[in-house]
Amino acid sequence: MNVTSLLYVEDDPRQREALATQLRAEGFRVKAVASGRAGLQALKRGRPDVVLCDLNMPRMNGLDVLRRVKAERPELPVVLLTAHGSVDQAVAAIKEGAYDFLLKPLEIHRVVTTVRKALEHTRLQRELASAESNIQRIMENVPDLIYSLDTEGRFLNVSPASETLLGYTPRELVGASVFQFIHPEDRDRIRQGFERAMKRGGKTVYAVEFRMVTKSGEVKYCEVNRRLVFEDDRVVRQDGIIRDVTQRKQLELELQRYSEELEVRVEERTKRLEEATRQLAALNAASNRFTQIHDETVLFNEVPAMLCRTLDFDRATLLLHEGGRLKLRSYCMAKDPPELVKKFIWRLSRGTFMPPHFLESFEQNKTVFISNLDSDPRWPRDPTQAVVRTKSLVVSPIRGNRKPIGILVGNMQHHQREMDPQDVARFETFTNMVGLALDNIRAYQSLERQVMEKTRTLREVNRELRRKARELEQSTYSLGNANVQLLAVQEELERKNADMQRLLDKLAETNRHLHETQAQLVQSEKMASLGMLVAGIAHEINTPIGAVHSMHDTLQRALDKLRETLESSYGEWLERDAGLSRPLKVIAEASKVIESGSTRVIEIVRRLRSFARLDEAELKKVDLHEGLEDTLSLIRHELKHSIQIKRNYGDLPPIACFPGRLNQVFLNLLINAKQAIRERGEITITTSQKDDEVHIVIEDTGTGIPHDNLSKIFDPGFTTKGVGVGTGLGLSIVYQIVQEHKGRIEVKSDPGKGTTFTVALPMNLDKLLVEDTSATAQQASNTQS
Repeated sequence: MNVTSLLYVEDDPRQREALATQLRAEGFRVKAVASGRAGLQALKRGRPDVVLCDLNMPRMNGLDVLRRVKAERPELPVVLLTAHGSVDQAVAAIKEGAYDFLLKPLEIHRVVTTVRKALEHTRLQRELASAESNIQRIMENVPDLIYSLDTEGRFLNVSPASETLLGYTPRELVGASVFQFIHPEDRDRIRQGFERAMKRGGKTVYAVEFRMVTKSGEVKYCEVNRRLVFEDDRVVRQDGIIRDVTQRKQLELELQRYSEELEVRVEERTKRLEEATRQLAALNAASNRFTQIHDETVLFNEVPAMLCRTLDFDRATLLLHEGGRLKLRSYCMAKDPPELVKKFIWRLSRGTFMPPHFLESFEQNKTVFISNLDSDPRWPRDPTQAVVRTKSLVVSPIRGNRKPIGILVGNMQHHQREMDPQDVARFETFTNMVGLALDNIRAYQSLERQVMEKTRTLREVNRELRRKARELEQSTYSLGNANVQLLAVQEELERKNADMQRLLDKLAETNRHLHETQAQLVQSEKMASLGMLVAGIAHEINTPIGAVHSMHDTLQRALDKLRETLESSYGEWLERDAGLSRPLKVIAEASKVIESGSTRVIEIVRRLRSFARLDEAELKKVDLHEGLEDTLSLIRHELKHSIQIKRNYGDLPPIACFPGRLNQVFLNLLINAKQAIRERGEITITTSQKDDEVHIVIEDTGTGIPHDNLSKIFDPGFTTKGVGVGTGLGLSIVYQIVQEHKGRIEVKSDPGKGTTFTVALPMNLDKLLVEDTSATAQQASNTQS
């Protein structure tokens, strides 16, 4: 396929290099030169399709170059460029044969549009010339109408072609006035010109164009070349040739119409692109606003007004599902009269107005678009209402934790244009942003409640320690008094000492439990902070990548529609013209890259959110493989260069567990395995089901653990990583979490070859916890009895 070749003449090197680079990026082949003389030399050596030439240049200016180009290649289009243009200069350039006149600074899209219009104009001119050539060949076989008129305009003689051109035989025309066959709208003009010629004389051959009416009533465009015949300096007749130029005239009119339509299409597409860019920026601003809202009430109150402000909707209504039905929560109808707003809210609040489309959107969890309410028989109407005065509207569900909790309704009532698929797509994106904001608010509130609960538990433990300290202080005071009576109460003192020793042992045990509790609380708070950070990062990434992924689909459909339209209208030309097909191919390839990248980012974000599991502090049935994959995704950047992960996953059913706590177990074991591998190695994860247990085996090819340390690795504070590297709490917390799950953990290690941890978990933890609760309640009842 041919590439469009451009000759660019510009004496300013910075402007020349900048525009040439931009044009090459658009797919053109560009020859850039610094002077008019160099441009003419390049013209002789090559065959450019279009010439771009600066107007004001030393020695040879743009008009001089234009004249030389037109002398050598009249058909070659030339576009003049200048920073100090005037109307006179533009007129002079057009008169000299310039195709167009552009002012600097140049905008690349205007230059590209002008070049393509020039190419199209040249193509049509060639087609027009070809048509005229064909007509000429026909005229050679069927001669044009040759005639002679007397001084009154009556036919003296006519060639046989009159029957082909006008449908009249020569006999019917001879003696008749030529003016009766001329179209009424052109008749006076031609008659006046004929009379002036008869009076003034002159031997110059004149060409005149006018319309003639055939015998059948058909109107034809005719071009007449005529001359006056003299006798003794007196005009005696007029000879001429009449040629049918109807086809050429139609081509000229078609060219004019096509040019006008092309300009309208370019203008409309530019406006749409500008509107889409503005609304995408508004969606980004709305996303930033959502991240600043931490209260559901504030969110629901602001959504309708924010929709109208962001996407230029005129009406917005938010309904929440409460008490088994959809109830009005908030609305924005700023452009409507108060009486209409009051009536609409009254009907919606009383439940007398509830279109089935609203329930369909909520119950089926999908977006519903009604393009014409008048033609939809399901839309409710007043008995006296003949026509629905509401334009098309769109309804989309608001989702909390991936489940519908209400709907958002949008309408462009006061717009001149109709709502289009791009409006619906951006409306869906906005509604999804509302759902994400709601999930973030609820996750934030849940985290606050967990922190408050942990704080309350710690305060209770501190109060218990203080109470025991006071008891100890009282016991010590009693012991001092007893020493005064040592000789008299020796036996009583020994008993008191034994009691004190038991109390001290109990205090030491309590301190040990407090240390473990504090260590677990610190680790839990770290995981909670990590979860909150991960969720925040996931949200910040998910919002723009969601808009990119959504708009990629819109862009792909628009590109397919553009290609379909171009192929249907200009299929053969499109295959030959690389200036358009190559950018389309580049856009298609870039679209595939955008789709692949955005899908990859969405998957990573989903894994991060799944690992955080901020809303899964309660017992739930989950897929352990999903938790393992989420954890691997979190530490993938530490493993991918030197450590190979092998997965030997068995067929495991979902089991009841505390997902967030188990993720902490997987994370600590995988981090320990990674740290045990000095340079390169492998980590193998094997899962299986044995009897009523599931087994998760994590095996590494690291340095291993000395046999003397195997019995101490689960003790709080024990570490082999050195001061400042490990806290000694990782495996202790792993052991504690496995104990909470009524499971067990085993370790085997071969120094220098690697270590294997096996975690065994019961498949019926929910039943075991219920049994423990019942046993505890029974024991408490027995104690009270």
